[in-house]
Amino acid sequence: MTLKASLMAIMGLAVVTTCDGSSSVSLTSAACGDGVVEGLEACDDANTQDGDGCSAACEHEHVTPACVKIVEAPELRQGGMLATDDGLILVGGDKRLSSSIPYTHHGWIGAFDTEGKELWTLDLGEGYFGGSIIETGDGFRAVVHAPLLMFDIDDAILSFDAAGTVSGSVSLTGAEGFPRAILETEAGLLLGGAGGVDEDLWLGRLSTSGELATVMTEDYAGLYDIFIDLERSDDAIGALALVGTVDESDGDVIVPSTEATLLVEYDQHGAELRRTLLSESDEVSLVGSDLAVTDDGTWIIAGMRYSPTFALPGTWGWAAAVRDGEVLWMHEAPDSTPLAEGFEFAAYDAVAVTEQVQLLGGAALGFDDHDVVRLGVGIDAADGSVLWQDTGEVIGGALDRYVSASTTADGTTWLLGTTSHTNWVEQWLCSTQR
Repeated sequence: MTLKASLMAIMGLAVVTTCDGSSSVSLTSAACGDGVVEGLEACDDANTQDGDGCSAACEHEHVTPACVKIVEAPELRQGGMLATDDGLILVGGDKRLSSSIPYTHHGWIGAFDTEGKELWTLDLGEGYFGGSIIETGDGFRAVVHAPLLMFDIDDAILSFDAAGTVSGSVSLTGAEGFPRAILETEAGLLLGGAGGVDEDLWLGRLSTSGELATVMTEDYAGLYDIFIDLERSDDAIGALALVGTVDESDGDVIVPSTEATLLVEYDQHGAELRRTLLSESDEVSLVGSDLAVTDDGTWIIAGMRYSPTFALPGTWGWAAAVRDGEVLWMHEAPDSTPLAEGFEFAAYDAVAVTEQVQLLGGAALGFDDHDVVRLGVGIDAADGSVLWQDTGEVIGGALDRYVSASTTADGTTWLLGTTSHTNWVEQWLCSTQR
């Protein structure tokens, strides 16, 4: 082997000698498949198989999720979702029980296996809603609340085990706010949502002894302010909030309020570290819908960008990466991610992080068309560059999109999809690995 070939081999490059004696360089690492990313490898999942997200050449590839229908109802709304490492998929929300009887919405939480088989369900009762679900040391906890302004229903925290046996319920009657996200901490259960008549930012804590206390309440912008997601990195807690920024009236002309996304970071003891406000202008809303975090502590926010005044074109899928208070990159679709021909609008509802960032939602065929298809976009977490893009099939007149995601320790991304037809809704459980 020549010196040049030896150096190439050390760098993880393979030298291929052709029939005429000349040499070419293969970008495939000589150690591709050993589970260690090296040389020019984009990924290495410890095998040399195609079709599993990392190709035989150790390059990122997209695998269209395999889906199975798990729920069908006249009306169905998505709440919490959690995939566990031992193969339990928990889903919550509410559904209408009868197509002929209006307002028969019952909250529910269901458990499914990795093949989509229903294991058990909890009927939370009429008017209730199964919200954020988390895993605790001895089971699970979920927010149960009333999204339909039924003031005779109190928010609560429900505890249950892997078999669906309810072990307790803590009423949040008397709390200064209502939760939309929960997170287990050493000091107890952290609750994030809104409080007060004007829905100000609110954080609460349910201690390990069952005492409920307010950690923070704040009128951030004088308008609609609410925490919508809580996540934890190795050294911080991230709280994703939606805050109103503009509310002006000029005579008979009412200017719609715009919204911005606020990321508040806390240490593990609850002391605030920093805030990062993501906004563009008084004419554009940047709305974060979901929060995730990478191994190096970079917060990934997924949502949408739109103009409440319709002065600017349509709606974009929008995402951003934030670390130590600095915005590393922003992504938009379709602007920075050209969609397939004919797709003009997009929005992201969920984000999942493995070796790459997966942005998930839906894309629409024009402003006046109700055909919405599932949209998935793979992003390099380091620089925001697009690795792949996948749009689903058009189902005439239906709104078909991904609505939630959860990732397990083995790197499997589990997704929930919904297909909203004229008179019924289907819910799908999808996976990138089977």
